[in-house]
Amino acid sequence: MSQPTLYYFDARARAETIRFILKLKGVAFNDVRLKEIPAELKEKANFGQLPFYEDENISLSQSLAIESYLAEVHGLDGNTAVERALISQYVHATQDVYNPYFSANNEASNLKFKVETAPKYLTRFEQHLKAAGGEHFVGNRLTLADISVFALLDYFHQQTHNNLLEVLAPFTLLIQFYNKIAAIPSVAEHIKTRPTTRL
Repeated sequence: MSQPTLYYFDARARAETIRFILKLKGVAFNDVRLKEIPAELKEKANFGQLPFYEDENISLSQSLAIESYLAEVHGLDGNTAVERALISQYVHATQDVYNPYFSANNEASNLKFKVETAPKYLTRFEQHLKAAGGEHFVGNRLTLADISVFALLDYFHQQTHNNLLEVLAPFTLLIQFYNKIAAIPSVAEHIKTRPTTRL
């Protein structure tokens, strides 16, 4: 059985949740990090863009589709239609935080992200986590919802050039949640050994 391969740029950004899933489940994979997309890969990738994932069963583009597929394969999806819908809700909500951050290109848009957009969503995430018991977002076990929100919080921890940790600081329950998952040995090892990247 050949190892799965994940193709992405040398960054966390759209691929880090995928990496966390694979690391958490102990899946050995080829983490191919690129400066640009070679022509042959652009031709092979389903939509000519990254991330692009391949294993013995599937070739798949689009980060959320890859995450959803891996969650189902590795038992991180929901047990019911309601759980699966709630998980999808949280996964998509993280994109509403990432997208304005990635598109912020000046001081004003960066400031708006830090004082309006991020606090609005972090407040809701913390409220939902508290209402669910403080351990997991959906059900009583680790799911893609937890990993997706964890990856977002991890991104805040790593964006030192924009000091996003100060935005996260008031959200103590989310910080506790982050620290618990970050302490899982396979996750901790990945955080410790992954390349240091700006995004």
